[in-house]
Parts: sequence; structure tokens; C-alpha cells
Amino acid sequence: MKKKIFFTIFLFFIICTISYAVPNNYNGKGSIIISKNMLEELFEYFVGPKSKQPEIFLISEDKSNFYKTSFRNYGQKSFINGSGGIKRHKLKCERKFKQNCNLFANARVIVWDNGINPMKKKTSSIKYNLTKEDLVISLNELGFEISDVNNADEQNIIKLDKNFGKN
Repeated sequence: MKKKIFFTIFLFFIICTISYAVPNNYNGKGSIIISKNMLEELFEYFVGPKSKQPEIFLISEDKSNFYKTSFRNYGQKSFINGSGGIKRHKLKCERKFKQNCNLFANARVIVWDNGINPMKKKTSSIKYNLTKEDLVISLNELGFEISDVNNADEQNIIKLDKNFGKN
């Protein structure tokens, strides 16, 4: 009888301590301009068949390289990586690009801290059936600026119009 009571209490504590929070140890911080090729990679990462669950989307420190993984979803409703899985992929990204990498998305939740993004599963999640225009709208609502430029290096080029310097 005592074993049943102990087992029931033990099971109760295990169930009650499961956390559905998104880990934030490795999240990127600060403003980021999403380039054209990053938008393409994000669209490919978020949108796809339900059987292909996005896992991790990391961005290198210079914001020009991306590391993403996904896995076959065998009936799971939702999946958020814990800190162990994030750390493992972060180390792979850093070895590949030889620079620090930061987490942009964990599963379909955008976790980049730009000061506007609430980083909550309910408000920062991206649905799998969005169009590219819907993705741009969602990213803008979360405080991310979208650029028409292909990579981060070209974003620093100043383009002068033909009337520059004329009064």
C-alpha cells in the first residue's frame, strides 16, 4: 500500500514539473535585418508538409550564414528542443562557420530577442501553411525588418539617387 502511495505522489510530481517553456540560453539578441536569402531559408524551414517538423534555425554572428535542421514527425503534435539539443546543434554550427551562432527559431517558435518579439509559444509561433507574404507579415509583427538585399555584406552599401547633391 505504501509503495502505491509513494509511486502515485512521485508520478504526480514528475507530471507537474514538466515545463513547456522555450529555453532561452542560446537565443540571439538585438536587431536583425532579414535578408532576401535568409527569408528564403526561413520560408523553407517553416513551411512544408506536416510530416517534416522544423527543429533548429541558427544564425551566425555575422548574420550571413544559417544552420537549420528538421526531422520526420511521426505523429508528435508539437516539439520544442531542450537546451541539450540546442547546444549540440549550436556547436555544430560554430564548427561549420568558425564563429558564434545564435538561435533564431526553436521548432516553429521565433526566439530571437529583438525587444519587440514576446518569445512566447502562443504569440511567436509560425504556422506551417503560410504563404511567403504571410511569413513577411508575421515577421514584421514580431519586429523584424525585411531587406530586398541578398546578403548582410551588401546591406551596408549606400545607394545614391540621381538627384543626390542637387538643390
